[in-house]
Amino acid sequence: MAAVMMAGIFSASAAQASPAADSAGLTGGMHYLIDPKTGAVVSAQPIGDFSTLISNTPICTNTSYACYFSGSTPYANQGFYGSAGTKTGSWPARNGGKSGSYTVKFCWSDGGTVCSPIYPPGAVWSYADGRLRTGTSVTIY
Repeated sequence: MAAVMMAGIFSASAAQASPAADSAGLTGGMHYLIDPKTGAVVSAQPIGDFSTLISNTPICTNTSYACYFSGSTPYANQGFYGSAGTKTGSWPARNGGKSGSYTVKFCWSDGGTVCSPIYPPGAVWSYADGRLRTGTSVTIY
């Protein structure tokens, strides 16, 4: 099967292999989903809506990081930094967070996905009822 796929790659016509033909109508700043069988673009969304440009680390010692706070051991605080984007995951036992130097939105699970307002840099927040929730995403704008 791999040999057939490799042969298909190398037998592409000049028009198919041409960068100009491949990039016609595509713009920068977008994340494209393609059909793996045909190479055709299925959909596009701004990179800021996709989860590839934001990094996550299990520590919040850098004061510029946005941070999802842990409310229980052995879970660690989760730091987020980088360019605009969304990082998805599952971070149990969250009890609040801070925006650090970023404009940021936090989402969590509570009978469905719920998201915070978009916080400006320097904001700190926590859940009014004190319950712990599982964080599901962090978006940096």
